[in-house]
Amino acid sequence: MGEDLSGGYYEAGGSFLKVGLPEAFPVTQLAWTIVRHRTALYRVGLLDEALSALKWGSDYLLKCHNASANTFVALMGDSEADFKYYGPPELYERYVGSVRPVSYTGPTAPTSEVSAEAAAALAAASLAFNATDPVYAANLVQHASQLFDLASLYPGSFMTSKDPGLKTHAKLYPSTGFHDELAWAAVWLFKATQDGTFLTAAMALFNES
Repeated sequence: MGEDLSGGYYEAGGSFLKVGLPEAFPVTQLAWTIVRHRTALYRVGLLDEALSALKWGSDYLLKCHNASANTFVALMGDSEADFKYYGPPELYERYVGSVRPVSYTGPTAPTSEVSAEAAAALAAASLAFNATDPVYAANLVQHASQLFDLASLYPGSFMTSKDPGLKTHAKLYPSTGFHDELAWAAVWLFKATQDGTFLTAAMALFNES
């Protein structure tokens, strides 16, 4: 209650849910695009817009992570209420309400797919921002590393969760395992930090996925 979970991207055109996996993965993809095609984006005048869109997503992921509590917001919203609302986002609170249920991943509710994908997203974003905002990039890496620890030290899937929100996540975006997200996160953390332990972990996790 009382958390600032503004920002980020809604799950789909017909839903106002904010769902962990489809929230984090596009951030990773956008960051990867900027890293790979930075010069091209600059030449066509789209680099600033791309970085702004990326920061809108990465800022939200940072808000979702409570490092002191070792939790991460895996889903925000009520699928039944959200799928019944057909108005514009700016009028959502007027007609549906401002208090929304939130489900967390953490040591007592492990959801490695979500926390690992968020770790990958923040690590990838740090590479995109390193040249223009190294302080922000360093903060992204710090949170990415903490989320990777959460995902790997407390392994588990939302597919077996009893939490209503995580069960919704499993229904909308079913998972066959979390080792692939862990490997993906480890690769991006290696690229962001050049710490070889992440590369070793990525190769081991890849073989398990």
